[in-house]
Parts: sequence; C-alpha cells; structure tokens
Amino acid sequence: MARTKRREQQLRKQKVRKQLKIKGAELIISPKDPRSDIPAVNYSRFVRAIAERDSVVWDAILLYLAFFEIHHYKQLGNDAIKKLTEFFTLVFSAFGDENFVPQPDKVVALVQFGHIFQHLLALTGYRTSDAALRNCLLQQHNLPKILMLQGPRCDVQIDQSKIFDMHPVLASMWYNSYLLGISSPTKEMQQNRYRHLKFMDERWIPYTHQVTSTYFTCTYMCPEEARHCKGIMNSAFKKTRTWEFTNTKSNNERPHIAIITNKWHRNHAVYKSAGVMVEQLLPFADLTLIWTGPPDRVPDTIVKDYFKQVLYCYFKDNGDLVIPPEMRHNEFDMVYYTDIGMSNESIWLSNSRIAPIQAMGYGHPDTSGDNSEIDYFIGGDIEKDSTDQYSETMVLLPGLGQHPAWPTYERKNNYRNDDIVRVNCVWGPDKYNYTLLSVLQEINHEVARRLGGDGTLSTHELHLFGSPGLNRYAALPAFIADVKRLLPNAIVHSEQEYYDYMENAEMHDFSINSFPFGCYNVLVESLFLGLPFITICGSRFYNRAGMWLNDRVGMSDNNFESPRDMINRAADLITNPDLLKAQREHIANLDLKKVLFDENDYFLQAVQYILTHHPFTETKIIGESNDKAE
Repeated sequence: MARTKRREQQLRKQKVRKQLKIKGAELIISPKDPRSDIPAVNYSRFVRAIAERDSVVWDAILLYLAFFEIHHYKQLGNDAIKKLTEFFTLVFSAFGDENFVPQPDKVVALVQFGHIFQHLLALTGYRTSDAALRNCLLQQHNLPKILMLQGPRCDVQIDQSKIFDMHPVLASMWYNSYLLGISSPTKEMQQNRYRHLKFMDERWIPYTHQVTSTYFTCTYMCPEEARHCKGIMNSAFKKTRTWEFTNTKSNNERPHIAIITNKWHRNHAVYKSAGVMVEQLLPFADLTLIWTGPPDRVPDTIVKDYFKQVLYCYFKDNGDLVIPPEMRHNEFDMVYYTDIGMSNESIWLSNSRIAPIQAMGYGHPDTSGDNSEIDYFIGGDIEKDSTDQYSETMVLLPGLGQHPAWPTYERKNNYRNDDIVRVNCVWGPDKYNYTLLSVLQEINHEVARRLGGDGTLSTHELHLFGSPGLNRYAALPAFIADVKRLLPNAIVHSEQEYYDYMENAEMHDFSINSFPFGCYNVLVESLFLGLPFITICGSRFYNRAGMWLNDRVGMSDNNFESPRDMINRAADLITNPDLLKAQREHIANLDLKKVLFDENDYFLQAVQYILTHHPFTETKIIGESNDKAE
C-alpha cells in the first residue's frame, strides 16, 4: 500500500513538472528546493500580463496553486508568507478587472482549486477573500471568480441556491471544494460548513466518480443531516450511473454472500473490527470477496484465503467502472458492505441492486442515506434509540455490534513519568471542530485556575495526533495557526505513521475522545498502551463506543453527559497525580483481551435472520428471547 501511494505521488509530481514548462511558467519562479521553499511570482511580468488582459495569467494562477497539491508543509516562514502575499495581491488585481475573465477551458480548474486558494490565503495578512468577493459581486460575468473566492472562512456567504440557479455543474464542483480542508478549527468555518451541508441543494451533480469527500464530510460536520445529504447524492448517482446487474438466485444448499470492500487486509481497522464477524459465516455460506480497486494495487496483506472467489470492481482514471462478468451476472443471495464511503466504488455500488438482499455495517459508522439500495444495517443495540437516523432497517447485535481491533504494536513500556502531563488527542483529520477545540481551551483555563498561577501552561501538553492525513489540501499550516490561537500548549503531529505514533503515545498520560464523531479503535489502542481516556456520550455508535469501552473496563466514571463535567475530570487528571496513577494502575491490572473480547455468533444469527425473514421493516434485536421485532 505504501508503494502504491509513493507511485501515485511520483506521477503527480511528474504532472506538475510538465505543467512548469507550459504557458504561464514565465510568470512563476520555481523554488530550487521545494522541501524548504515555495514558488515566487515574477512581479513585473505578472503585472504587465494583467494590464494586457493576457490569458496567461489564469495559467499562472493554476500553476502556482498546483504546486501545493503535491508539496506539503507543516509551517511557512516569513519569506514564504511574503511570496504568498505577492501572489494573492496580483490575483486580487486580476479579479478586480470586470472585463478580464478566465477563458472557458480554465474555469473548471479554477473552481476546483478554490480550497487550496483559501487555505494559503489564510496565512497572509488578507486572511480571507471577503474584500475581493464583495468587489466581484458588483461585476458581470463573475461566476468563476465568485466560486473561487467563496469559502468557509469568509464572512460573506452567498445563498447556495442562487449559485445553483446560475450553473448547477459549476455549483456542484464548488460545493465539494468548499468542504475540503482539515475539519473546522474556527467558529466561522464550523458555522459556514454546517450551513453549507444543512441546506444542500437537490440539484447537486456528481461531475466525477470521485465522491468520497462530500459523502464523508456530512457525517462529521452536520451529523443530523447526514441521512438527508446522502439522500440527495444517492438520487444523483442513480441518475448518472450507466450500469445494471442481473441476479439469478442460487440453487445451492449454502447461501452465497458477497463481501464488498477494499479494506480486507490485516493492517486495516475495518478488517480487524469486522473480520471476526464475517468469518462467523464460513460454516454457513460460500463467500465472494468483491475488491473495490484494481488488482495491481492490492496490498500484500490482503486476506482472501477463505473466499470462494475474489473479484475486482473498480473505477478507471477516466471514470469508467470495471465490473467483472461474475458480478454483473451473479447468483448472490446477499451482498454485505463492510465500509460504504471508504471507496468511491462502494458509494456508487450501494446505489445499485446487485443482489436481492443488501446490507451494511459499521466500517464507516453511519447510514448509507435516503434513496440508496441498502436494505439492512447490522449494528449494535447501543443505538436502539437512534434508529430514525438510519434509512435502513436496523438489525442490532448486543453491545457495539463490532469486534475491537487488537493492536499489532509491541509495547515499549516507555512511559515518561515527569512533571509534565501529556494528553493524547488522537483524532482523524475531520474531527477537530471548533467546539471541541474550545473544550480543550476550557481545560487549559480550569487547570490554570486550580494551580493559581499566571495562566501559563507548563503543567501539561495537548498532543494532537492527526496522522499523515493532515498533510492535504495545503491546509495544515493554517490549521496549526488556528489551533495555536486557541491552544498554545498544543503539539500537532502530522508525520507519524502507525508504529511511530504508538511509540510516542505510549510515553503519555491519558487520552481525550473526540465529539460528536468519536473514536473507537484508537480508544482500544489507548487502553492497550495503559492510558485511561475520558469521553462525552451521545446517542450514536460513534459517540457511544467510548462509553461502552469504559463500561467494559470498569471506568464508567470517565463517561460524561456534559462537556463541563469532562473538563473538570481532565483538570483532575492533570492536577492530581494520585488520581492519574490510580487510573493507570487499574488498567495495568486488567486482562484486556478477556475483558473486551467475547466469543459469540451474533453476526451469523443476524445474517440468518435477514435471509429467512426478508423483507421486514421493524428493528430486530438479536439475542431476544422471542422472535418479535422491536
């Protein structure tokens, strides 16, 4: 998998090198060493080209932004900020000329680069594009400029329905680009992205097969509207897709079930969490693995030995979907998606009828949305009061409806017991919302109040482990700056892969769970490393999994209904060494495998119930004493 990522990065770099030789390159000065420097502009030539309304200006703007698509930085120094400021000053000058508009073949690329434009702009004294946006709103033929300038950092927010009125295709491109970044670390970004999703226009169009970002983001940034947002997307997918499937029910004694995923390899959390459950089916059914990716990109750690056959269904770069004939014309009794949303193929396929019965699970813990073709969601009964959030009929297993992933890391026992309390915030790139960061800020304030000091934060550090996934969209430097304004004691880790992160995290003291989209596997890892964690409890799987884990290990006192109570407990752990020591000793004395892992066949029971009783629409809780659905 790592080799594949490196190869893709090399191809992107080659593409940019070719672009450097094309029209527009004379306005951009490439850095001698991209690892330590960024492009500059040839100021006099750029000014002259703008004055002459030379179309080369638009090429130069795209060329400059394309550099940051493949070259990533954690922070930029003053010289780099000066170069960015010169670039944006020239861009705003070009945008200010009403009669200077980009040629049609440049419009799409300009709109698609809007998110990189916004993230880089945030590092300069301009901070936002509000002033330029107000100017462009006075112009005619201004849509391409407006779509590039309108982002979540802006105070000026245009009603998206008016944008869709003008050009649904460009509006859809802009709609997706608007959401690209690292969560919502400022109040304005959180409010604007929430509004953006809450009022998603039903004219949205999937202009490309790559749709995972928008599909994912709605759950993180506007969770109560995820079902509705995905419903709009699903309707659009069905209008756009060009393939169909035929199914002939198998005459075999054993059911034939297809598992659809590209995460079925030993190092991925989806396999580690769902593998034990799917393997319960082996004595009962014949299984086919449908791998949503090309065969030449399959990791060496793929698990395929117990499947009757392995098929590969994937998008080509041009958007054509490769469907193997054994899948297009199949005898599947049921298909089961382990992780709808973690590949483009899984999203598109979930809007097709491949088999008479179609189900999904918690590989990415949320509904497939209204208007999909998924019949059942096999989940946990911790969500029995939230079934209205799902478009599918719920079949609920006892507890989480998942199997904890036991870490493959070997403990180093390297805990640093000194005068600094190190707090782990191991959250994915989409989980660092402003509300949650403000909770961390309140923890800082409460610690300072208790210590009676001058407000300095020498007693503890907040370690934000966002994984290398933070290195995207040129958003990291602005994200770190936003975080540091709220949390001067934050340390952002963006370079550590799994084993390096685990070794670092093991040195620390305790963990804090994210909210509203909480963690699961990283909380298991926290316990494995000997670190207690505190969590806010919600009503969904993704913010109740932490509660369930704490209950299992006898640490229910670390579950909280309100942020204020969690803030107080965090301050307790930071300022009270005896409490922290007692919690760590409690975990050290547990047999975690025995406590967390149950041997059962609940997933098998769920599948058997679905096959026997399909179709049904009332929630079924597996393990009941009778067959009456609730």
